[in-house]
Amino acid sequence: AIQAEGLVPLSRPQLEELGELRDNNPLDATFTFEVMPTLTIDIDEGADMPIDVVEADEEDLRLELEGMTQRKADLQEVDGPVEDGDDCLARLRVTEPDASSEGELDERHIRAGSPATPAWLLEAIAEKSKGDSISHDFEMPQEEAHALAGKACRVEGELVSVKRRVVPELDDDFAVSMGCDDLAALQDKVNADLATRAERRTTLLRHKAVLAHLIASNEVSAPATLIDQEISRQLQQILGGIDPRTSQAIAGQIEQLRDRLRPAATQAVEEALVMQNLVDNQDVEVSDEEIAARIEEMALGMDDRAAEVRESFAQEDARQNLRAQMAEEKVLESVLEKFSTRAGRTLALRDPLVDPPGQDADEATEQASQSESAEPATSDVDSPDQGDET
Repeated sequence: AIQAEGLVPLSRPQLEELGELRDNNPLDATFTFEVMPTLTIDIDEGADMPIDVVEADEEDLRLELEGMTQRKADLQEVDGPVEDGDDCLARLRVTEPDASSEGELDERHIRAGSPATPAWLLEAIAEKSKGDSISHDFEMPQEEAHALAGKACRVEGELVSVKRRVVPELDDDFAVSMGCDDLAALQDKVNADLATRAERRTTLLRHKAVLAHLIASNEVSAPATLIDQEISRQLQQILGGIDPRTSQAIAGQIEQLRDRLRPAATQAVEEALVMQNLVDNQDVEVSDEEIAARIEEMALGMDDRAAEVRESFAQEDARQNLRAQMAEEKVLESVLEKFSTRAGRTLALRDPLVDPPGQDADEATEQASQSESAEPATSDVDSPDQGDET
């Protein structure tokens, strides 16, 4: 019956109704299960479509250059007094004040100014420099996991080293270290890279606007089973090797995370359903030459990692995935040509991706809520008249 109806089950059948069992008569049973929805996407040609544009500005340039210097920062030994943020190494022992001052010293790494560092340790190294001796009386906090918790104590030892994160100056020397002739050349190079990224971000927004319009105008509803699968996929990416099904210690946090992921997962499934429908109903081809050109474009944008990018697409699976992505881009651009487009908002590259223009946050939340509460596509399939007890 499932094949005859052309249904694609998404969930396990649930027994809804079971008839009476009689001699020499077939057993009637009704099962309900969620199925893949059958979509008919109507494209309302000439529809008004505002399109956002992303442009890199001076603040984007400043942030990018600042990030480059921050990534080149390294830890350097300093001789002056400890400052917040310094990485310190001390050799210490903690005893009661009247105890013997002899005994082994334990090495301890200390991040100055960190809230995670016990207050008594921060007090012990305050204003100390590399090589200074340490002697500090304090009361060990009751809540600290220590044999002397709640008692008067003394920490003694030596501050072995003090390392400070030093960020290089943004100047000609730094530009040379980044492979450019001078700072002006580095700024030109970064501006070009930012322009390319802004263009890609604009293309992404164009495509998301098309999908959002088609989802809204065709009342696409994502099946709950596919949404749950997408949430699980995103959870695996976030949690890494942690299996959310067996991590009882963080079960509550995982459930909260699932709830927060649901709107985005719903949108991702709806976009995938619409995209698959568009691709299936349009004859789009991507040539090998187009794929090679795209790979080369990506490689040139990665500078010293160009060879790595080319190598990653040497495998046929990777090239086929890229081919599918480029086919989707072509389909969306062809759909976009049928709309009446106009300029939307102008966004900076640093701005987060936001909802398409014309849909504010409240509307987006309402749509997500409606999608979650919508009835999934289900099918009641009577058992075949074979007399099997299922």
